[in-house]
Amino acid sequence: KPLAGPFILGINGGASLGVAMATLIVGSLANVGLAGAAWLGSCLIMMAMLAVAGKIKDNTTLLILGLMFGYAVSALVSVLIHFSTPERIQQFVAWSFGSFSSVSWGQLSLLVPASILGSGAAFIMAKPLNALLLGESYASTMGVPVKRVRILLIALTSFLAGSVTAFCGPIAFLGVAVPHLCRGAFKSADHRFLVPACALVGGNLALCADFIAHVPGSSIVLPLNAVTSLIGAPVVVWVVFRSRRKEEM
Repeated sequence: KPLAGPFILGINGGASLGVAMATLIVGSLANVGLAGAAWLGSCLIMMAMLAVAGKIKDNTTLLILGLMFGYAVSALVSVLIHFSTPERIQQFVAWSFGSFSSVSWGQLSLLVPASILGSGAAFIMAKPLNALLLGESYASTMGVPVKRVRILLIALTSFLAGSVTAFCGPIAFLGVAVPHLCRGAFKSADHRFLVPACALVGGNLALCADFIAHVPGSSIVLPLNAVTSLIGAPVVVWVVFRSRRKEEM
């Protein structure tokens, strides 16, 4: 699924719902509690997407459903905001813009091990993912436990997206754009190469976006989501046109 990503499939939205419930209802939580709420929210949305994906074969329909899940989550967040206090609303809105500047050393002590653990697990799954590129039937004949790999991949995606979203906010489009940029730049679909490449390119691209968001030479700070959307949206358009060209050929 070329456009599948944490943002479009609603995983980031689920993490946002978890953080919204923790922030707007409970109030301030410890770092572990905030990360747990984000992970739980992203996992619930991803499990719902998995249940739907088993009954739908059309990729476009699946992506549309992912967007609908995102809209439903946004509606729930709006309801929570309506009944919350101004102080908690301000805290949540500031978080929802996305930023790296508010991440503390205490949060990094949780985020760095989680990122290393998740990236290492993704690298270990590189061979089964390479087999799945040729189709589930082929992967099964090669001895790949397709259902188990799918569940592990969903749990891993939810864990990574939820951990980052909890502390940095919902960063849009990088999860969709970076893999395609890496495939195009390095001319490879091997996950043993793509996993570390996406981590390095994605990290550097996120830092560049954060640098631009701070508007060098000015006191203005733009929402990080606005900058990443300007980077990622053209890539999504390019992927759509490329997929249509392949279908026509």
